[in-house]
Amino acid sequence: MSVASKPIRLNAIIKKRAFTLENAGIEPIDALHLAFAETDADYFLTCDDGILKKVKKHPELCEIEICNPIEFVLKEVFKNA
Repeated sequence: MSVASKPIRLNAIIKKRAFTLENAGIEPIDALHLAFAETDADYFLTCDDGILKKVKKHPELCEIEICNPIEFVLKEVFKNA
């Protein structure tokens, strides 16, 4: 928390979103992390193949882009190329 640029506190909206993601088949702790990320991030980076496969199969599931770190670097490096 001491290095966070913008701390986000758990609230009813994040809880509700986490439960929605969990009901869609995402593991509870992952659903909570993703719900937090959706409040203020453009990307959610993960090496968890389970999350990546689920989101690639159902892209409407998440409100932000989810990718692995390598995909993210490639997108950012070649964004303006």
